[in-house]
Amino acid sequence: MIVWTAALTAPAFTHSDSDSGCAFSHAAAASDAAEAARTLALAYAAPAGSEVTITIDGRPATCATLAAALTGQPDPTPVLDAADALDERISA
Repeated sequence: MIVWTAALTAPAFTHSDSDSGCAFSHAAAASDAAEAARTLALAYAAPAGSEVTITIDGRPATCATLAAALTGQPDPTPVLDAADALDERISA
């Protein structure tokens, strides 16, 4: 079984050194980690500059940072692209 962690580190959400955002750990297919990264990027309304990191079996698999869109809103495209690339690597 593959063990993955998808973590969101959002500096604006950090309240202390021990509170670095949201993290989910799960034992399942690695493609679930890519879906979790998409969910973190889209569902939590994290600010630009927030980082989504996926580790699989304790090794970093991908990391991406939410960009700032021209409208001033966070742009999740880099995280979505990283999740898509992870899906492609897994299915290859």
